[in-house]
Amino acid sequence: MTIALDAPLASALADQARTGPTLSFHALPLASARLSMPPEWADRFAALHDVSSHADVSLSGHALDSFFAPRGPLDAAQALAARAFGVDAVFFGTCGTTLSNRVALESLTTSGGSLLLDGASHQSLVFGARAAGLDVTLIEPISAGGRLVPDLDTLVRLLADAALAGRPFDAVAVTASSYDGYVVRMDELLPRLVQASPTTSILLDAAWTAIHAFSQTMRHMWPSRAAAHLRARMELPPIVITTSGHKSLCALRQGSYLLVMGGDAVVERVKAANFLHHTTSPSWPILASLDLAREHAEHLGDDAFGRAASMRDEFLATLRGDPLLASLTQETGGDFCGMPGLAQDPLKLSVKAEPMGSAEDVRLFLFAQYGVYVSRCNDSGLLLNFTIGTQPRAVDALLRGLRALMRTKGRAAPSSREPYSIGSVVEHFVVPYPPGVPIARPGDVWTADHQATLAREIRAGAEIFRLPSPELERTSR
Repeated sequence: MTIALDAPLASALADQARTGPTLSFHALPLASARLSMPPEWADRFAALHDVSSHADVSLSGHALDSFFAPRGPLDAAQALAARAFGVDAVFFGTCGTTLSNRVALESLTTSGGSLLLDGASHQSLVFGARAAGLDVTLIEPISAGGRLVPDLDTLVRLLADAALAGRPFDAVAVTASSYDGYVVRMDELLPRLVQASPTTSILLDAAWTAIHAFSQTMRHMWPSRAAAHLRARMELPPIVITTSGHKSLCALRQGSYLLVMGGDAVVERVKAANFLHHTTSPSWPILASLDLAREHAEHLGDDAFGRAASMRDEFLATLRGDPLLASLTQETGGDFCGMPGLAQDPLKLSVKAEPMGSAEDVRLFLFAQYGVYVSRCNDSGLLLNFTIGTQPRAVDALLRGLRALMRTKGRAAPSSREPYSIGSVVEHFVVPYPPGVPIARPGDVWTADHQATLAREIRAGAEIFRLPSPELERTSR
């Protein structure tokens, strides 16, 4: 008897893998990263990946270590990570930075507590605050070149006003690095936050930039480095930083670091929140990859960062020097030039799509015809992420694809889907993904600006999610 095999996802992933490493300008492509490593390091990562099928088992306690109360190799690995990042404690996670954000929120607040939230935050913070029962004051983000960036001046002002009124916020959450290519200069912002409200706990989401902590040119503005420098001059409130191990470092997917700065009481609160929310069946291969990714970053991270930044700069120089491609370049400094407290990520680059057609059509063409994967695009173009795993052949393929598009300059009219009419009251969170930042929330009045933003995201190929949320209304103080 012949059995008809029908596992569409397994088949699709196997087919994708057979084509070779994806030429990705999104999160770090791990298989490609190994190609850039010295042989002894590539062998260490290969060994970890090769044993994953044997090591992916449920082990705890005496068999290997306890995930929630480690005393053996996991405890030692987390201590080494704490030293590497310059913090008091590190917790490894295998459920992504989305869950780490939830753990961080609940470790710094209690139900009914007050949270000042940067409106450019990832959905995990927005919905995590709702689930935690927090009283949220949300700071509307600023639109810059079709992207949302935090309004840092308003955030600091409201923080100070609440403290002066005798009602300081319990916590403030800020996106330190975004999907869209900016980084917040924490060497500038952290002193302002602490001076504005010395007792308010601080949560910093740095999911996209863990590698910056190991770069000589960027480390001074990365959260833990800036906080350590500031702590030498003044007492700090509890600070929790979340960052991905796989977006910019060489950990397996869903690997996340949760960094803690504060006394034993803060560490214990994080430990308790982690126990409540993290899976009780963590992936030991992911945990081990976080350890190896940390070691790689400590020894080779600065050089790897420099190579990636040089590759990005050389790509930009090629665009500018090619008459066919020169019109694709953005202005020097990107969308964030001149905005106080923000800096352009030197590993990211925006490329205009308009000369070639719609951003979504460009993205689909690059993947279908050249195997080049770009995740984020909007009206202003495509956002390219040059990681320490990006290879020259990926850049070459991208250039070939862009030249082909510029020769044809095909265009397609975008579709439009509007969930609300102008003037109506929004009843849902409206969330384009990527990047996962809500553009409207329950209680908002739908405006022409909302409509234009939604149209831009649709043209860029974002999926639009409408999530009912009667419980979480924006509050004012």
